[in-house]
Amino acid sequence: MTIVQGSKYFAGTGLKQSSMVKCAAVFAYQADRVARRLGRASQGLLAEVREGVARIIGLG
Repeated sequence: MTIVQGSKYFAGTGLKQSSMVKCAAVFAYQADRVARRLGRASQGLLAEVREGVARIIGLG
């Protein structure tokens, strides 16, 4: 997903960045809970999810 520099909106979505950040944070939280239930085997998956979320919200 592309983020338009200097814009409050994500390109092509009409969603404000703050809304996307909230969605990404909720998704990351849920993924974290699932990963903890699955145990250590899921650590790689969890790292990938966190990386993806960081990219979505522009931290990565």
